[in-house]
Amino acid sequence: MAATKNANYHDEQNKQNILKLRSVLDTLPGFCKMFFRGIEEYTSTRTRLAYAYDIRLFFEFLHDTNSVCNKMEIKDYPLSLLDNLTRMDIEEYLEYLKLYERDGKTFTNTERGIARKLASLKTFYNYYFKKELIVTNPAA
Repeated sequence: MAATKNANYHDEQNKQNILKLRSVLDTLPGFCKMFFRGIEEYTSTRTRLAYAYDIRLFFEFLHDTNSVCNKMEIKDYPLSLLDNLTRMDIEEYLEYLKLYERDGKTFTNTERGIARKLASLKTFYNYYFKKELIVTNPAA
């Protein structure tokens, strides 16, 4: 009986994570869907959701701080944007993560939290780089 309850709990969590992931994907550039479909086979719904939150934060940072990115909606960013970003953009993002405000709340990240967000970004960039859809990889 316990195994059935446990399986139901995990199934329900997976369903909830999928719905949350779909909601986050609706706020991201269209090309991001390719990434999440591409990693689905070897990642859990929880991992993909965490990646989605991290990648959304990165795009929100760009929208708030980058003079090119703030001229368009995040959903409209083209894949070519990834090729135009530099190592300096990534470093500024990592600095930003130490202390930032979003929706009237102040957030901080420890070195561990920053490292996890960087790992998400590296995985994101590596996916497109290995598919030869971008030629630069400043997150590497």
